[in-house]
Amino acid sequence: MSQHICKVKGLMSSGYVNNHWIHDPKGYSIKSGYGLLQGGHPSVGWYKDVWDAWCFPKHSIICWLIQHEALNIREKLFRLQISDSNQCVLCENGTETHEHLFYRCKYGEKIKNQLEEWLQIQLDPNCMGISMIQQRVCRMALVAFWYCLWIERNSCRMEQRLKCPERLVQEIKRVLCARIQLKLAGGVRLQDKN
Repeated sequence: MSQHICKVKGLMSSGYVNNHWIHDPKGYSIKSGYGLLQGGHPSVGWYKDVWDAWCFPKHSIICWLIQHEALNIREKLFRLQISDSNQCVLCENGTETHEHLFYRCKYGEKIKNQLEEWLQIQLDPNCMGISMIQQRVCRMALVAFWYCLWIERNSCRMEQRLKCPERLVQEIKRVLCARIQLKLAGGVRLQDKN
């Protein structure tokens, strides 16, 4: 234990000079100390999309798990012999993988198509060729869609009941409208309005 403490102190003192962390121009902070101890992290292109401030944190967590293919989908549970089937619970047409559930499932496609028609934006993780506000709404809608799809999938698996796509779309619309109103009430930068 004492060796570990000495190692941490050594690491910290190597980056700490005259009450400032060397690599942090703003001076000492917990974040800079933690960053020094952790070392560098490779940047990932989807980080800002997942953790966008307009998205609900609980939606972002599910999105992060999707990006890492870390959800307990049926294909994974079937492989571990926890589930008796690897079929998609929602459409019953294909193996339930992350790719299938969030990008190929016919049930999910109906919901996504209705949301795109309502928003007049294609729900695409890249959100190219649209204004900053549209990009934020697009990301927020996509993350909310994935979250609600995952919750509905779990509900269907446990209770053997599935909402019609139109009902789930209405629920997602209510969530999105409330969140957009909240964010717009907080003020929007001029360049984001275009």
